[in-house]
Amino acid sequence: MKRIMVFLMFLILLSGMAYSRSIYLVVPKDAYSSMSYYAVDKSGTVTIIEDKDLLNKKYMGNDKLYLVTLKAGSEGTFKMMAKYKLDGKYYFLVLPDADVDTIKSEFNSTDTLSEVYDNFASYSSYPGIKIKDDVRLSLLPINTGDKNITEITEEVTLNGYTGINPNSSDDKEFYMKLESGTEYGLKKNSDVSTDKDKDKDKDNTYNLYSIVTDKDGNKSYSKAGTTEFEKITTIRFTSKDIKDTTDNVLTEDGVSIKNNETYTYEGDMKASFEKENGNGQWSMVIDGTAGGGDTIVFIEDTGVSAESGIAVKSKVNNKSRARDTNIKTSLIDSYNFVIENIKE
Repeated sequence: MKRIMVFLMFLILLSGMAYSRSIYLVVPKDAYSSMSYYAVDKSGTVTIIEDKDLLNKKYMGNDKLYLVTLKAGSEGTFKMMAKYKLDGKYYFLVLPDADVDTIKSEFNSTDTLSEVYDNFASYSSYPGIKIKDDVRLSLLPINTGDKNITEITEEVTLNGYTGINPNSSDDKEFYMKLESGTEYGLKKNSDVSTDKDKDKDKDNTYNLYSIVTDKDGNKSYSKAGTTEFEKITTIRFTSKDIKDTTDNVLTEDGVSIKNNETYTYEGDMKASFEKENGNGQWSMVIDGTAGGGDTIVFIEDTGVSAESGIAVKSKVNNKSRARDTNIKTSLIDSYNFVIENIKE
């Protein structure tokens, strides 16, 4: 009877362990304060609790990394996702074999993780990390081995009117490229020898020119024959107020851009341009969809766990009976060595 009671207590212990998994998250120290996580199984939301007492603030001797310990309760396999913001980018931990093209369309940088889950049709399509046993997950964007990262820029809708401030700086001057490959820029007339004598405008004003680069890298310029363009794939400009107008507002998803900032957009756009009389400045009306929103980084990680077994054969003194014991272990990392199961 005593053996039976011990055996039953052992089964109860194992049963209780099955409902609780430890998840060890390695996260950049500076991202810890913005980190969130969310887990679901086929029945719904899985409760996750962070063990603050086990927060390791110097993971593997690196004081720039934290080891965060989570406890999750679920009867079977569940899926978990984690998120944080660092240096203006949003990082999401996702399943490595998830369809990246699909999840790109379902993620918004500012969504909570529960909202991200709601964006997917079902538990099976949710690209969270599958968790069966205790596991360590890396929330670090590492592009080596079986760890991969995918980085995208969210698309924004552009609409409105803004001034364009011509600038001779290589990284700030106006630049536009069409789907056909034709490039355009705003150039001072005095810089364009081929058109200088033909242009009636003053030499210190700017005009819109197409740019042709030969095989040796030499550029030549031709004054644009139109100021209306479609199928713009790339455009760069420095925004500027236009005097005597109240509608010079270009918006990204309805939010006004800032003046005297340089913007670069890539996408499918159309725009029309108008030269401001007497001062050589230009204005632009633009419409389309382009990159330029928040940057999202997908960290694809399967986690780290290593299993092994220890075989032990013991014999009781002065007895003919012997017992074979096999201890199955699961190595999470150097700080966590877990006896997962005991089989005799």
